[in-house]
Amino acid sequence: MLRGMDRRLSPFLLRLDLRAPALAAAAACLAALVLAGVVRRAPLALAALIYLDALAAFFVVALCAGMLLRAGAVPAAPVAPPRRLIGFGLLLGAIITPLALPAAGMLLLGMLAITAPDRRPARLVALLSAGALVAAAGILALRGVFAFSDPLAGAALDGSLFGLILLAAVLPLLLQAAAPAEQAPDQAIAQIIWLFPLARLYTISPWNEGWSFAAILLGTAIMLWAAIGTLRGSAATHRHTQLHSGMLGMALSGIGLASGAGIAAACAAIGAWLISVAATDEAHPAAGASISPPLTRWLLSGAFPLSAPFVATWMLVGATIAGGLSLLAALSWIAMLLHAVAVMASPPPVGRRRLIVCAAASLAAGILTPPLTMALVQPVIEQLQGGLTVYGDTAIRPWVGIALIDSARREVTVLPSLALAGLMLVLSALVYLLARLRGIPNTRGVDNASHDSAALLEALHTAVPWLSILIKPRNRHERR
Repeated sequence: MLRGMDRRLSPFLLRLDLRAPALAAAAACLAALVLAGVVRRAPLALAALIYLDALAAFFVVALCAGMLLRAGAVPAAPVAPPRRLIGFGLLLGAIITPLALPAAGMLLLGMLAITAPDRRPARLVALLSAGALVAAAGILALRGVFAFSDPLAGAALDGSLFGLILLAAVLPLLLQAAAPAEQAPDQAIAQIIWLFPLARLYTISPWNEGWSFAAILLGTAIMLWAAIGTLRGSAATHRHTQLHSGMLGMALSGIGLASGAGIAAACAAIGAWLISVAATDEAHPAAGASISPPLTRWLLSGAFPLSAPFVATWMLVGATIAGGLSLLAALSWIAMLLHAVAVMASPPPVGRRRLIVCAAASLAAGILTPPLTMALVQPVIEQLQGGLTVYGDTAIRPWVGIALIDSARREVTVLPSLALAGLMLVLSALVYLLARLRGIPNTRGVDNASHDSAALLEALHTAVPWLSILIKPRNRHERR
């Protein structure tokens, strides 16, 4: 009888063991959501060791959601080794402690525990970034400030401290954009942790214009560098890792805007980044990578209506227009266009299940942007209001839409809207055309490639007659 029971329980226990990482991540994510609900009205402070507010709760939820998405997207994902679990625990501890020096130490130990020993450039960058935070904490200690919750922290903050904290946030993003092969999957999920100390500065003191300009400039540069770098011929997995690093550049620019709308855009970009990382995870074999449903590409590219990358770009555009930075809005659209073209022309080389799960998460995050912003992001904006400017805010209508407004309380951009839908259709058509042009195979020599180009132009002239006014059709002698 016991043997028969063992036979019946064995398959169940095996399935439970295979799903253990996803179940553990789901439990952690649920606990993080409960904490976010607890600190929604006011921060939670326990003695001098724990300080949990809406900003810390958002980053805790983001880390747990990233682990859940990665574990759920890969069938039979292996259990993470204890070293990495301890590393994530240290990162969570760094988020919830108000003490500057212990937080920097936990960040360093956590990132070193997560990063594999053979990833030497990534470990070096983590050491440099944490060293910058340790130096900033040391300067604060010399000025008699040991925690950001200290009333004297605002008076102690100056340009040198801000520069060190900004350097700690930018160095990992530069490595992500310049050398995507050096980023381990687990470390990629944890990359968002470097943006937390920078956003925490709004709790201490408002930013001046020079600080905001530096953060916006560096974020825009990383965003464009990552988008342009994907056009070079590199390995597909590394290209997509580099491509999605532009999302963190968008988040850095959003934080630099120093407004409620900018913080909302940064949070949306972090969510899109987590989905992108799960869709390009190189830790597992790409079984079934040759089968890529076209709809999944559209949902991950950002050219599809209400997908997570598109909504993040839209929110950044609205925040920049509300802040009077129209040039940054145009550059954001250009980066998203290059992002979408690269994904459509060369989808991530991963399995079919992972693409479907991540595409569904992208669509769900885009559609549920208003309630998610109301639940997780709006408390962050309200609790950081003392350090933010009035040049950009959010007006949320749960289950209906979300609008970004300027200092005169005028709606700058609205989601959803007919204008946005029309713009998105134009973007989708342009991405499809450019992806087709860039995706033409060239395996038969230069002559055949030029013949394919001529055939493509003839097909375009046939489908769009007025195009011949702009581009004259070639005659037979020119084709030869």
